[in-house]
Amino acid sequence: MKQKRIVIVNDGTFKASDREHYLAFCNSLKDLLERVKMLDEKRRKTDSPATIVTVVESTNEARDLAAALKVDMVIFVSAKMYSKATELQIDFPELQILNSVGRPVKNKPYLIPSELLTAEGIERMVLET
Repeated sequence: MKQKRIVIVNDGTFKASDREHYLAFCNSLKDLLERVKMLDEKRRKTDSPATIVTVVESTNEARDLAAALKVDMVIFVSAKMYSKATELQIDFPELQILNSVGRPVKNKPYLIPSELLTAEGIERMVLET
């Protein structure tokens, strides 16, 4: 298994007052992703990092990395980036594209992988939406 190359897009399409919040979120996400370890042939964790994570400031930077085949996954960190995420997915269908949303988007369905439906996540959906 090779390391997964992940790009987090902190696009800068936010209000100036939100900029530090999103940068902190991106750095926390980067830290969490960098803690993931490779699995050996028996699916046991090793000491080798499973990811190489980069935070970029624009969708264009992510697009350039995708065009150069230097990324496997792109994570957008705002619902406001959904259209850019969709465009990138259309242009690079082999990429895994994720779009994180900080709070529920009204009148839009969520696509949530079942393995992410933890007790804590379900409780937050019920109590905070």
